[in-house]
Amino acid sequence: MEIRNDLSPQTLENQKHLQLLINNTQEALPTTFSTTQDVIRYVNKFRDPKIAKLFLAVGNYYNAAKFYKCPQYNNTLETSPFTLLIMTISIIEKMASVETNGVKNWVDFYDWVNRRDVDEEYTQVLRKGKFRDFTSFIESLKGRWNKEFANTTKIINFLRKTTTNEDKQTLICTIKYPQATPDLINQIFTSKEEIKNYVKNNPDKTTVTILPGCFKPREYWKCLSIRPDGSIKGYCCDKANCPIRADESKLDKCFKETVKSIYEFRNKFIHDLQLPPIGNSVLYEVQNKGKYTTAELIATEIKPVIEGLIKKFFDNYQLSIKTKKDKQNKLG
Repeated sequence: MEIRNDLSPQTLENQKHLQLLINNTQEALPTTFSTTQDVIRYVNKFRDPKIAKLFLAVGNYYNAAKFYKCPQYNNTLETSPFTLLIMTISIIEKMASVETNGVKNWVDFYDWVNRRDVDEEYTQVLRKGKFRDFTSFIESLKGRWNKEFANTTKIINFLRKTTTNEDKQTLICTIKYPQATPDLINQIFTSKEEIKNYVKNNPDKTTVTILPGCFKPREYWKCLSIRPDGSIKGYCCDKANCPIRADESKLDKCFKETVKSIYEFRNKFIHDLQLPPIGNSVLYEVQNKGKYTTAELIATEIKPVIEGLIKKFFDNYQLSIKTKKDKQNKLG
């Protein structure tokens, strides 16, 4: 199967480059694309060649985020979790900027304010005296600009629309903080009330457990997983009965806080020479709920969410091929 011919001029060098992109995309997303032919078939079904090129660019970039190819020994190694996190955020930023006609460029606040439509709109608003002072006027402008162009807001809105509640739950659980919790591991209980009474009568029996930011110490029993014999399996072990899953407003709040934290890790890494808190044992000092603490972010847990997100996003730009039967039903 040949790849579409509108991606680049038909030269031998360009064909070699396209083949490299196809190979790397298949290697990056093997669960979605079993062979390079699957990648070509997928690329050929895009309505817009710009989106087709972007898909291959994302696949190639994500492959580099996952793997490092050593030319000396001709083998492939997994890249650093730091690299995976930073490059993954870049992919999300790029996809969040895409429109049906291509890529929407970032606009500086000053340039946006001086745009004719914005200037005309706010000139009318100011004449009507809708703002009590200059500060409220500037806050309104910033709010409008943030909604359209601020990277954090853009990423949050994009992920909110394109991820499932289970994906959001997974993302929330990738960042964990050490928290003091009632120590119940070696106990047997018959009910939640018995657990609460035990904790009330033994307030000194606590332990430090690494849990996500959604955990509420005052409502610890909601996050407990209990075995059939009444023994405690642990905290945050029962995904199906997770409290935030039952309350979409709480899920959304925790989700927004998590995305902001991950984006903050990215900014500190790029601008302030600070390493993100990534790994199973490496902990770094971060701010959580107004206090400085340590945190742990497991980058590998983000991989399945991101790979599903890439596929789901680009599926929206695929041509829908209708069968003869569909056409007949429509005519009939």
